[in-house]
Amino acid sequence: MMEALGWGEAKDGQLGLGTDGIETIPVPQPVTALQGKQIEDIGCGQGHSVFVLKDGTVYSCGANEKGQLGHEKRQDQPEQILALETFIVNQVSCGQAHSVVVTDKGKALSWGQDDRGQCGLDLGDRVEKRKPRILKSISPHFVVQVACGSMHTLILTRGGKIFSWGDNQYGQLGMGDKGESSDKPVELKSLHGLPIVQIASGGFHCLTLTCSGTMFGWGKNNFGQLGLGDCERKVYPTLLKNMRNQKVQYISCGQDHSVMLTLEGGVFTCGLGADGQLGHNQHSNELNPRKVFEIMGKRVTQIACGRHHTLAFDASQGRLFSFGLGNCGQLGRSENVCQSHPVPSEVRGCWQSYPPKDNQVSICAIYTGGNHSFCLVSSRQNSVPPLDYREYPSQKRTSMLDDEFISRIVDSVFNEDIKKQIQDVFSSASCLNGSFLKKNNGHFGSSRQNHGVDLDVARAAFSKLHIAKAKVHFTCICSVMQTHLFPSLPSSPPDIEALRLYILLMEFPLHEDSKVPFPVETVTMLAKCLNNLKTTAAKVLLTWWSTFQPRHLKKVVNVYQRCVVEQLKAKQPMENIFLAMQVLKKLNTVNDENHEIIPFNFFYIANLGELLDLRHHFVIWFQKDPSVPFPFTFCDFPFVFDVLTKSQLFQVDALIQMQIAVDQTHQSNLYQLMVNQQPIGQLPYLVLHVDRKNIVSSTVRELAQVLPQDCKKPLKIVFQDEDAMDAGGVKKEFFMLIMKEILDPKYGMFTYYEESRFVWFNRTFFEDETMFHLVGILCGLAIYNHTIVSFPFPPLLYKKLLNRQTTLEDFKHLEPTVGKHLQTLLEYEGDDVEDVFCLSFEYSDTVFGTVQTRELIEGGSNIPVTSENKEKYVECLVNFMVDTSVEKQFNQFKSGFLHVCGGRALDFCHPDELQAMIVGDENYDWEEFEKVLFFFLLQSAVYKGEYWASHDTIKMFWKVFRELGLDLKKKFLVFLTGSDRVPIEGMRSLQPAFQPVKTGPNYYPVAHTCFNLLDLPQYKNEEELREKLLAAIAHAVTGFTIV
Repeated sequence: MMEALGWGEAKDGQLGLGTDGIETIPVPQPVTALQGKQIEDIGCGQGHSVFVLKDGTVYSCGANEKGQLGHEKRQDQPEQILALETFIVNQVSCGQAHSVVVTDKGKALSWGQDDRGQCGLDLGDRVEKRKPRILKSISPHFVVQVACGSMHTLILTRGGKIFSWGDNQYGQLGMGDKGESSDKPVELKSLHGLPIVQIASGGFHCLTLTCSGTMFGWGKNNFGQLGLGDCERKVYPTLLKNMRNQKVQYISCGQDHSVMLTLEGGVFTCGLGADGQLGHNQHSNELNPRKVFEIMGKRVTQIACGRHHTLAFDASQGRLFSFGLGNCGQLGRSENVCQSHPVPSEVRGCWQSYPPKDNQVSICAIYTGGNHSFCLVSSRQNSVPPLDYREYPSQKRTSMLDDEFISRIVDSVFNEDIKKQIQDVFSSASCLNGSFLKKNNGHFGSSRQNHGVDLDVARAAFSKLHIAKAKVHFTCICSVMQTHLFPSLPSSPPDIEALRLYILLMEFPLHEDSKVPFPVETVTMLAKCLNNLKTTAAKVLLTWWSTFQPRHLKKVVNVYQRCVVEQLKAKQPMENIFLAMQVLKKLNTVNDENHEIIPFNFFYIANLGELLDLRHHFVIWFQKDPSVPFPFTFCDFPFVFDVLTKSQLFQVDALIQMQIAVDQTHQSNLYQLMVNQQPIGQLPYLVLHVDRKNIVSSTVRELAQVLPQDCKKPLKIVFQDEDAMDAGGVKKEFFMLIMKEILDPKYGMFTYYEESRFVWFNRTFFEDETMFHLVGILCGLAIYNHTIVSFPFPPLLYKKLLNRQTTLEDFKHLEPTVGKHLQTLLEYEGDDVEDVFCLSFEYSDTVFGTVQTRELIEGGSNIPVTSENKEKYVECLVNFMVDTSVEKQFNQFKSGFLHVCGGRALDFCHPDELQAMIVGDENYDWEEFEKVLFFFLLQSAVYKGEYWASHDTIKMFWKVFRELGLDLKKKFLVFLTGSDRVPIEGMRSLQPAFQPVKTGPNYYPVAHTCFNLLDLPQYKNEEELREKLLAAIAHAVTGFTIV
């Protein structure tokens, strides 16, 4: 059983003590009229008080000149408000002379002074209301909190909406300067979507608090009571930036001051301090919230603000502290009642005795307002745990989505009640933004780096909607979001916390294969909202994505990939598909800028070429102005193309350029014929006549005579004194020979790295640098003419060709050991880097037997590497090794490559994809390889002579082949094709074949690498075949190879 004690001003009977004529009660006294009654809540106005009992009945006492008591009975002790006896009331708030209660059904009723419209009844008469009346205009909403200022009122709904009405002289309604007052509740839309957990009103100012401790304030601010660092009134909610990371969990407002209670039990105050109500042992004002150090170390769990005084309850010791104005005894001290007290001092009451007595009581809750205060106490024998104001009771909480809610609706038969519960939550951005937050307070201080959502918990809960019986629930949720949620989302949310739903909803079971149709419209509408976000909000979302674990980012990508595919299948308008593609582009950018959280190829949309004509898209894209967003083509989003598709489009680009070059040749020939009466005879091909014995010099001579536009023509190779027609094999052999020769150490153009088996540009090459231009042209001609060239450059070459920044990780591919040492340097945590590593900003190398030292930065030889500059040293060294020291050589190579392959399709490529196009792919499936060979043999595509799929020799061969290790299988691929890589088109594009030869079993198999053809003698048994094949493989794997 709890008992109410009151103290402070009593002249109007507001303490309910029945002490008519007594103006002050300086020490807590029991409210005897309420003894035996269980009190749920107390509201304190300037001169009146309202008591809500646990059974829902309401009592009031005190001043009644404006009808604020709701009855005409005795004023000096609590009397029941009979007009409310048909309602079950659970909370109350009082203004200067008006009162508002909330019922268990979420209805709000008000009465009292209404000259500023503070009753919110929208009747237009502005006369006092002496009996409670329902606020009909907000009846459709379920009210969970009410907070009265002097002459204005705020309410918070279960859906997270805030409504305000009453006096607006200082902008305390939060809706700008829209008149001096309003008697109609109006939604405060500027806070739309924030997960609000509490509202508070002072004299003429307001504060609101989100579930993650973010505060907004508005209204009167002449003393800094809003905590914003200035004294300017705010007519719209304004963020308290300096309190975001303080983990505030409860707020209270006085007439001109404000108090905040944090998770750790700390207390901050700001505003008017003239009467000591801020508790800082001084009487000055505070424009920014300042911690009350005088009660540090105490575990404060309750705070309450009166007009000019403050109460704070320390739950650890059961002690109540007060500070501020005490002229009416409101501080609960018998001495010096007219003085102000700027230092928190203990309130003396019957709960206090040392040592504790058996009949001693303990405090359960505190309340204050005006110049009087109350507390609820219980006996130690029947002790009721004190309330913790940082924990909100269920009747005051907004709706939130959690595992229990999902389980409840899924396990229930779908009916109107379940439909209403779904609509309440999934129509509210506020509810969703406060759902599935990280435990252990990990959601506090939300920022660009911390969204505060536990995505794994959300995924587990949402997965319950994936079961068959939840189909109707799933459909209803999607419908509610489409109809109510998405149309309400603003392009400029009020705060970071209002963006959480954009990542939360991606854990909704949208992309799994199930009996539930994929909600294309739902995802498309969400994409539209996401794309409409203004720059600041959009950047926050992108940053959050950059912090995702791979499993979460994959989920988001999957959702929008599925959305694109389903819309393509349904022939949806391209404008809708464009919305989903824009989101994928943002995701891809985030992934690319954060070192690939997930592999770049995860963005590929499988079988896209089966759903649309990509060649047609390429032609439209090729012809349109890049600055014009429409017509939309998939070529604006090349990251969804797999490497095979990009290769095909690259070839389309090459064919277009080839055809343009050929057409120009024909037009030139026709023009010359008409003008000169004889054709000049330009060929529609680029024909190189080369000498096999002097292949480098002859190739250089030929290319020197080639006009730039001729490089865009199809390539044909003619070897001197040979009659072979170039149908592909001669061209392939040419590239094999020329690249093998150029890479020979005798030319000194490239340095071979034994450990990695890669080559890189020789930084000490002093001959004609245009030779590198030649190599670049040859490389470009190979890819341009669809010939795979396996030359041993590290992956960083392809990054540099595509203007990507190179890093230490790239350098490790070239020099693994050096890269490992540099990594060790970076990871070393000691402060003695200079003594341990003995490095300076210089690099030494041996050139023609002489050690040469180069400074990495100016004066580098005199700059030691330390723990402070080691990152810069590594960056400078890597930059020198792969960039600056070979800048001229590489630029010549790049200019030659782009001279041929500088088409727009090159920009489609990821470095790994460009590498695969040039040198082929090393990741392949050997079972597929074997199946491909069998496929062609069985189909009589390329086998010759008497061989066929079931021939004894063929069967023996495959049995031997299956028994080879992976390394030997790769060597066989080199033996057969000239490379251990395969074209990106896959194994099928190799078209390998066998043909019998009559040389006898004493001969070895012979491979014709230009045609992927194997001459296979007919051996007597497996042992003989194995011996000859292994010998042939071992003999073949030498030197430079190509396909």
